[in-house]
Amino acid sequence: MTSLLLTLGSIVVSYAALLVVRSVDPKRRRVTGQDAVDYRLRYTCGWLFAVLPLGPLVLLGNVAAVFCWFAAMTVIGWSVALQRPRAWPGLSGHSRKK
Repeated sequence: MTSLLLTLGSIVVSYAALLVVRSVDPKRRRVTGQDAVDYRLRYTCGWLFAVLPLGPLVLLGNVAAVFCWFAAMTVIGWSVALQRPRAWPGLSGHSRKK
């Protein structure tokens, strides 16, 4: 039971960190017309906290938990990346210049 809770906790922490990385991603900010403030520290910390929960799983030697974490991060990473920004101009294709 402890292994399951550790795995789920690691997945939740990594998911929250991926949301932070998505919110400060320079390409997403440029597309939505937001300010080009330097977010390198937040971006780096977000990636660090996204991968950091893997450490206890590896140190405990729980191979099943590591595979579950990798599988969850694959699915969550794609779902976070595929979400379109709210204010994305030209998505409908009507404002495209020919």
